[in-house]
Amino acid sequence: MSSQSSIAWASDGKTMFTGGADGKIYSWTGASPGKSVSNCKGAVQSLATGMVGSDEYLLAGGNDKSVTIYKVSGSALTKSNTVTADAAAKSLDFFNGAVLAGLKNGNIQTAKFEVKANANGDNEVQLEPRTIMSSHCDGECWGLEVIHLDDGAIRVLTSADDNRILAYDLAKRGCLAEGVVCLDKPKKKKKAAGGFKGGASSMSS
Repeated sequence: MSSQSSIAWASDGKTMFTGGADGKIYSWTGASPGKSVSNCKGAVQSLATGMVGSDEYLLAGGNDKSVTIYKVSGSALTKSNTVTADAAAKSLDFFNGAVLAGLKNGNIQTAKFEVKANANGDNEVQLEPRTIMSSHCDGECWGLEVIHLDDGAIRVLTSADDNRILAYDLAKRGCLAEGVVCLDKPKKKKKAAGGFKGGASSMSS
């Protein structure tokens, strides 16, 4: 069995679920794992359980940007649906019919947990992620500029060690656009060596 990177307890207080680096979710009711399900490519980064009415669900955030929803019945998991987030969900919280996800790119998304009939008439859980906060995800923020537009609107530009530039709308409290700092380094000019009599030399570029 691979190393485990996430954990969540079922409401019965006896069943535990763990997410492995091998992309599998393991169920535990004792010292050894029981059944496992293949969840995603790469590690299962996060797990969270929650109740919707009398039904219990498990959410699993994969390293492949997937968020998969399972219905819980004891230690058994039945897959309901899979949605794709903007980035891998490093953390998940599930409470009062809403999901909160902390993503690897520094953003936070939320989604209302709804059970609806799909095209085949079967009930499945549907999530429509919505970004509620955008931020830089690596290092420190080393640039900030406040811009006052002619129409009175205020924009804030930030740059950080993650090589991104973000533009925020202050009134809407949201990120409007994102840019990437060019990482291409200018090519160095080759230096030519010239020789002189007596062994002296010079360098020119």
